[in-house]
Amino acid sequence: DGSLCATGEVGARPKIVIWKAEAGCKVTKTLHGFHTVGVKCLAFSADGAALVSVGADAGPDVAVHDVASGAKLFCSVVNAPCHAVCFAGADAKTFVTASPHALSFWSQVDKAGAYERKQGVLGAHGPKHMCRCAGSTPRAALVASGSAAGAVHAWTGRNCACVEPTAHAGADGAPLAVEALFYLGAQSKLASGGADGKVKIWKVGVSAVKGAGS
Repeated sequence: DGSLCATGEVGARPKIVIWKAEAGCKVTKTLHGFHTVGVKCLAFSADGAALVSVGADAGPDVAVHDVASGAKLFCSVVNAPCHAVCFAGADAKTFVTASPHALSFWSQVDKAGAYERKQGVLGAHGPKHMCRCAGSTPRAALVASGSAAGAVHAWTGRNCACVEPTAHAGADGAPLAVEALFYLGAQSKLASGGADGKVKIWKVGVSAVKGAGS
């Protein structure tokens, strides 16, 4: 319902703290005992039932937690630097990790909560690019990724559906990195922040990524 937020610590035994985002910011749950070094990335599922975390260790480790109980439902190793994580769709059945040269889709494969990892397929929307960030549009089950080369890619399933190749660029037209993506639920649009110092708003669909303001 949008009332919770989560923060991660840095340290030998870092905690993940889930807060009620209201006056007083009451702590509702504290998770610890899995990550080491620090917690780098966190994301809630759209239904608020699950939280995915990525550590700051060399692996790095990734885990899915039940928000209500605090139980760890799944854990694995990304085996590549991870810049961002997000859930795809309206629940916790799929999450995405953004690494330098791949977007990986982790899909739930059994009732025990295990996930299977597969790389995203760029197809005709290549070449491979350095992923800097990722965000999702739960209602449409679309995932967007931003690249160091200034592009925003839209994904359906684990296949790239379309791309805006110069989402962010300098005054000379040279592409600049897309540093952040955030889904604006009330508007059903996607916001991107770039190294050009601008925030842009996009309508993201399976056929195009269209500018809707900046």
